[in-house]
Amino acid sequence: MSLPPFQYLAPKTTEELLGMLDEHGDAACILAGGTDLINWMSDNLVQPDYLIDINGLASLSGIQYETGHGMTIGAGTKLESIEQSEVVREKFYSLYQAVREIGSPQVRAMGSIGGNSCNASPCADTPPPLVTFGARVTLVGKQGRRDMSLEEFIQGNRQTALAADEFLESFFVPEPWPNSASRFTQIGLRAAQEIDVASVAVNLAMHPDGSVIKDIRISLGAVAPVPMRAPLAEAILKGHQPSQDIVEQAVESCSQECQPIDDLRASASYRRYVIKALARKTIREALGAIA
Repeated sequence: MSLPPFQYLAPKTTEELLGMLDEHGDAACILAGGTDLINWMSDNLVQPDYLIDINGLASLSGIQYETGHGMTIGAGTKLESIEQSEVVREKFYSLYQAVREIGSPQVRAMGSIGGNSCNASPCADTPPPLVTFGARVTLVGKQGRRDMSLEEFIQGNRQTALAADEFLESFFVPEPWPNSASRFTQIGLRAAQEIDVASVAVNLAMHPDGSVIKDIRISLGAVAPVPMRAPLAEAILKGHQPSQDIVEQAVESCSQECQPIDDLRASASYRRYVIKALARKTIREALGAIA
């Protein structure tokens, strides 16, 4: 593997990082894990003049959970750490499932959760479950901090709200709804280390008496430029008693709401077809986890 020439920078503080971003702007790329970036550079898809390595910034890593409030994850936190977190597995199970689907153990040891969103790939695994939890991100620049939903942050294929002089500091994931469960399902073309053809994340809560679905969020991955919500499917399920008929209506709605394309991995028609199977499985598993 050969890389184009670049200057390597390693800030020791976030203040130094801000100064480097302010000075170099679009000529610089942040190196968190590099599991995608280095490959892009090798293929000459990206040719930064500067690589800014943030792995030495401890303040950008770590998982903090406060009961009743939620969880904060530093953008530089390695996927491996999220996979091994008891809090994530217990409270935010679909995120745990999604991280488990990313690459190999070696990739998860290097890759960061921030990179998985900043790359803004439509087939990224962690954004769909994060969207169903109502996750928010904090961006930091010379002008201060900006807070926005992850849905606002990811704006399109390889497009985010991040300015050239900003970095992604952290994710905030609110406390899960009472009496709720979350699940994530994806499908690819290989048995391991595949790139998603389609994925579905579901986060739902039942009424305290178990009669009806009180709240639900559904996010579809790899079938639109962004991890998209399925509001019509959510409306079909919310406030109704779970049944085979109502789930099938929601599943069909997911297929109609998504915006897939034809590419090397699958056709748009196949993605519409398979999203129904994924949505059906994911909704049923989330319901079963509460029962």
